[in-house]
Amino acid sequence: MKSVGIICEYDPFHLGHERQIKIVRERDDSAAVVCLMSGNATQRGGFAVADKYTRAEAALASGADAVLELPFPYSSGSAEFFAAASVCLLDALEIDELNFGSESGDIEELCRAAEILLDPSFEAQYVARLDKDSSCGTARAYAETYLAIAGRALTGGPNDILALNYIKAAMRSQSEIQLTTTKRVGSGFSETQLTENEFPSATAIRRALAEKDFERAFSFMPKGSAQVYRRAAEQGVFPADASRLDAAILSFFRLCEPGELEGFAEAGGGVAARLSSAARESVSVDEMLSRTATKRYTDARLRRAMLFCLLGVTPDDLRSTPSYTTLLAANRRGREFLSSRRNCGIKIVTKPADAPACRQRQLSEKLDSLFVQTLPKQIAADAFFRCSPKISESD
Repeated sequence: MKSVGIICEYDPFHLGHERQIKIVRERDDSAAVVCLMSGNATQRGGFAVADKYTRAEAALASGADAVLELPFPYSSGSAEFFAAASVCLLDALEIDELNFGSESGDIEELCRAAEILLDPSFEAQYVARLDKDSSCGTARAYAETYLAIAGRALTGGPNDILALNYIKAAMRSQSEIQLTTTKRVGSGFSETQLTENEFPSATAIRRALAEKDFERAFSFMPKGSAQVYRRAAEQGVFPADASRLDAAILSFFRLCEPGELEGFAEAGGGVAARLSSAARESVSVDEMLSRTATKRYTDARLRRAMLFCLLGVTPDDLRSTPSYTTLLAANRRGREFLSSRRNCGIKIVTKPADAPACRQRQLSEKLDSLFVQTLPKQIAADAFFRCSPKISESD
């Protein structure tokens, strides 16, 4: 059975995500679509709008065959760590093809760009450019360095940036996985308004959910996925709201000495001190991050640093190899695929309680116990420890 992997967050699952799966199926309807999805924390350094099992069930209802977890802390790493862990897991699962969205939709150009970015001369020139002009933001320095070397601009869309990191990770590991891309269409990645008859951005859907405009948000999702989210809302576990943690987070940074936090991932170079100082002057996490942001320290970088400080994530944690992945959802075809991978290079856990004792499990449990406090209905800190995958008997 051929398998196609999709690295995703589905935060939440919407019509654009369904489109990608349909395009993959048009090429080979017999292939197993295996989604490697972020758990309860996302690559932006925030919490997902719905828990991982709900999001996995929504994906299963709209075309996925199996949903496995990209675990924390990799799910909240910068693009490089996020991509490296994802490709590592897909390789271990012996996935045949990795399909990812991109603004350019040009796999050959993306591969050429990745080769330039992997050249040691690129990193040396990039660092030199940053050191020469401290006011230059990291994104600008990166783009200017690429332009100077390649003689053409680097595609700057957020999906293209992740795509480049997937390709780089595959090249570094000498992976044999086939790389393909689906051109992203519709609203821009960070568009905050929902537009009729257009594929939406997850950002705009999250905004509608935050404003309690549930039915409008659901109208931009496949019917099966919307039904899953509607049921979760009725049960009081959707949508999550990270602001419910504001008091706890502000208290943490007000009480900690910055020196205690410098060694955590993304918190060095004065970031921890800036967060602690801003916490004392702010009444919300958004205000704290706004006070801390600079051209060099983006909102996403600061959110990751904040989360890593809270949970004690070190740079070594991000550089480590994933120890296992958790099955979140599967249908009949997905279970057939997983059955053929019983002796693959990564442990597939069906119940979190059966996960091997390791650093990854420790951090995942800490993250999940924090995430439950973002839900409308309070549930036990160990709720996800006792979960089982969502199983469908359909194909």
